[in-house]
Amino acid sequence: MKCKFQILTCILIMIVNVCYAQMLFVSTENVLEVYDISVPLVPLRVLSAEMKKPVKIIPSGESVYFVYETSVEIRNTSLELIGSLQLNDKISQAVFFSDQLYIFSDYRLTIVNKDLSRKRNFTFSDRVSKVTSCKSGIVILHANGKIVAYNQNMNKFWELSASGAFQGVQSDGDFLFVWTQDRLYVMNIAESVPTYEKEIKISGGITEVFDVKDNLLLLNSHGMVQLVSLKTLKIIDELHINAKSMAIYDNYAFAVTSEGTVRVINVLPSSLKVLQTLSSKARFAILLPDHSTAVKQPEAISNETEEKKYIEFIQQVKLPAAINTSITADSDYVYSTTLTGELISINRNNWKVSSSKIAFITTADPVILRDGAVAIGSWDSSIYLVKEKVNKLRSDSAVSISVSQTPYGFCAGTDNGTLYHFNDTAHLLWSFNIGAWLVCPPISHETFGIFTLDWLGILRLVDFSGNLKWFTILESGKFGEVIANERNLFCLSGGKIYSVEPSTGKILWSLGEDIPFKNIVCSEKLLFALSNSGGVYAIDFSGRIIWKKDYEAVSVVVTRSGGLIVLTPQQMVIVSQIDSTVLYTEQLPCVPTNHAIMLEDGTIFIPASDRILVYKIDDEPSDGWPMYLKDALNSCFFAKTAR
Repeated sequence: MKCKFQILTCILIMIVNVCYAQMLFVSTENVLEVYDISVPLVPLRVLSAEMKKPVKIIPSGESVYFVYETSVEIRNTSLELIGSLQLNDKISQAVFFSDQLYIFSDYRLTIVNKDLSRKRNFTFSDRVSKVTSCKSGIVILHANGKIVAYNQNMNKFWELSASGAFQGVQSDGDFLFVWTQDRLYVMNIAESVPTYEKEIKISGGITEVFDVKDNLLLLNSHGMVQLVSLKTLKIIDELHINAKSMAIYDNYAFAVTSEGTVRVINVLPSSLKVLQTLSSKARFAILLPDHSTAVKQPEAISNETEEKKYIEFIQQVKLPAAINTSITADSDYVYSTTLTGELISINRNNWKVSSSKIAFITTADPVILRDGAVAIGSWDSSIYLVKEKVNKLRSDSAVSISVSQTPYGFCAGTDNGTLYHFNDTAHLLWSFNIGAWLVCPPISHETFGIFTLDWLGILRLVDFSGNLKWFTILESGKFGEVIANERNLFCLSGGKIYSVEPSTGKILWSLGEDIPFKNIVCSEKLLFALSNSGGVYAIDFSGRIIWKKDYEAVSVVVTRSGGLIVLTPQQMVIVSQIDSTVLYTEQLPCVPTNHAIMLEDGTIFIPASDRILVYKIDDEPSDGWPMYLKDALNSCFFAKTAR
């Protein structure tokens, strides 16, 4: 690991010191991502390096201070370690001022020189809530609601108080922003002592404030980004993106959301425009100011851009026969089946293709179970489990829909309407007579049980002991889908979309009287639907259409970083989930014939009749169920590890 980090550091030295000047550091759980944002419209990730999780990153000149829970490290902009300091107290705040680092715990301050050598300690009578630095000193908000400014020797030289307790303080250039629950005060601190300029009535609370040209950019406690005119003190525009922190560069904001994405926002004089998404699993982001005087080398940047392409074509795997089902994959193999009952397997290490005869006719999508076995339904009244050998489970009718995993094993529905539940060793636990042909796989949700939908439009919930809990009658149809996340259940039946209360079966709303739909997927925030004509719709959980886009869409995939991958007959198009802005496009060499799947490492597999297209995308599938129209677990939602 040490050798790996040294190699990454050497690469970063060459990239940062020679080519890249304006950097954005993004801290994820155990990784530090570095982006070159010299051209904000085209941010470029230049490196990801493993690092322990800092609570704050403070840039100062050519040095960067990494603040952890009880320690501080100083590194250069190439991440080479220069020095470190271990403290006894848990660190809550830290700022750099006048060549000194001020490290705060709740009541204690440790002042160290820029090389981290200790200088002095200071104790406060009131707990420190928030700290910022300005041109003349350190400004501290105490838990009693008062704001006090100290010089570099920690001598108090002014104090602010209001009728209501202050809840926040932040400096930006010549401005000091302080706020209570319902008021934001703008102070000018060009002359070291704050001078009142104006105040703005607010609602919802504030967490961060920035001065951008003649406007203010506010982040409130509900995650909303607001653009406020300094002249009229009125809100010009706002974005609902669940932001929790921001970094500002020129006219651009880099907002870290509660979902862990970094959204790039163009701050225009009269509007806010979301451009694209940079990262996933982000905790916070910090801007490192431009201190480089080196001349950029366009050729080197061009090579790095090519190497770091968002979409990379990997392989076109030719198959011995056309496949008629969706595909499933794990870290080692990709599987699909032919109509004549052959299981096609592709070794991901060498892309070698093999096939073996399993059944007379197979129409159900293959599923990889927890033990690595591939489960395949067939028309000869059997379920085949293929691992080292083939295990045949008999049923009372054909199995033409895929099986689904449960917390206790897996379940399967037959064409005559019987629901079977097996444990992990393929022993039958129970069966339940639904009485009608199912139009989609049974849906397993660890909190509620197993949902089934038949061609009569009857939606049922059966618990994991085989007891019927409720049923609801929807529109009948020959095809349908049931999808879920942790709290929501959505059904597609007869071309209409229904939102159903998962614990009771109560219909909350329906959509589709004028727009026949054929497929649905959901994330934790939005529902995405494909119409019969291939149009893509984004729908919130109240049933309101947020946006629609006319594609001849074959398949969609929801990604963790806020993208929606749309496959058309000609292209792979990545759009923003929020407003459908096109982020990337890639021409496809042939027409997709079934739903694509995406694995956690960013590999996406696209079936195209007698071949499978393989791409690598600099992203991950989003959490939840399902993130693509036919997911790798096939209709399961497990928020926790299955038992």
